[in-house]
Amino acid sequence: SYNSMIQGQVYYCDWDMWWTDDGQGEKNSVIRAISGGPIYVSDTIHRSRKELLMRLCLDDGKILMCDKPAMPARDSLFDDPTQSGRIFKLQNTANGCGVAAVFNLSENNTAAQGTLSPADIDGLAGEEFAVYEHFSETLVCVSREEKIPLTLSDNDDYRLYIIVPLTDGNGVIGRTDKYISPQTLERRKDGSVAPLTGGRYALVENRTLVFKEYDFD
Repeated sequence: SYNSMIQGQVYYCDWDMWWTDDGQGEKNSVIRAISGGPIYVSDTIHRSRKELLMRLCLDDGKILMCDKPAMPARDSLFDDPTQSGRIFKLQNTANGCGVAAVFNLSENNTAAQGTLSPADIDGLAGEEFAVYEHFSETLVCVSREEKIPLTLSDNDDYRLYIIVPLTDGNGVIGRTDKYISPQTLERRKDGSVAPLTGGRYALVENRTLVFKEYDFD
């Protein structure tokens, strides 16, 4: 991600291969999802975890990519998260929304603290936002500069946030079984938003999290 500060101005960086069936498989899948780059694995034949791979793409195999190479949030740039006791944040955008992945990189595997704000996301427009955490399916509505306090208990505690601009308290997050859920939406010229495929979608209605099933069959 630090390399992307320079190299990412020229091309989408390659974040290398990973294994879906080892102890860090899910964490590595989150890192590749936000990376903005190509995604490929070096699994042993018949040992791939399909459920992890499917969180990264549509059912036809099209990768749900972020808009640009992922980079550290500004308050992570000059901090050493292995020693400081602070969280490490990656940030990106996808289809008009923000994406943030948060990690605990403590060398001693102790708790790490910090904050998350829509202002952490470069290029994200709006003044009011819904901040949705993928794994816990929880939502908080905040203003642009408002900061959400976070504590990650150990190295295996990580989060993935989708940050959606709200209009009059309403917005659409996307399919809940996909990491980069905003890319499961079609944004039309008239400003409306529609699901690209069937599935379970998360929406924000009057600043409240709502889940809806869409069936295109």
